[in-house]
Amino acid sequence: MKPLAFLFALTLSACQLLGPDGSASDRVVLEASFDAINREVDLRLINRSSFEVGYNLCPTSVRETTTDRSLYGEDVICTMELRLLRPGQSADGRLPIDADSALVPGSYRAHARVSVNEESRIVTSDPFTIP
Repeated sequence: MKPLAFLFALTLSACQLLGPDGSASDRVVLEASFDAINREVDLRLINRSSFEVGYNLCPTSVRETTTDRSLYGEDVICTMELRLLRPGQSADGRLPIDADSALVPGSYRAHARVSVNEESRIVTSDPFTIP
C-alpha cells in the first residue's frame, strides 16, 4: 500500500471472516487505515454475511504486526453495549491515538471482537502502514 502524499491517508485494507458454512460470500470484513492529519485509525466493519453480527468498535485493539506492540486499546475505557449489524450493512469507527503516544512507523493490524451466531470471534484487518 502506498501512502497518499497529499492527504497523508493510506489505502484501506480488509480481512475476511468466513461464515459458519465456510463460503467466501458469507463473511464479515474489517477495514482499517491510518489518518495522519487527524492522528487516528479509521475503521469500517462490513457485514457481507447472511446473518446479524453483534459488534462494538470501541474496544478494538491496534497492534504492530512484527512486535505485537499495542498502539491502541489496552487502556481505553468503553461502554460494552453490543450493537447489531444486519446483512449488507456497515459501521464506521475512529480510534484516536493519544498525542503523548509515540507513533512508531511500521505495519499494524486492527483486531475487533464480533459475535456471530452467539459465538465470539476476532476479526483482524489486513496490515496498514504508519509512515
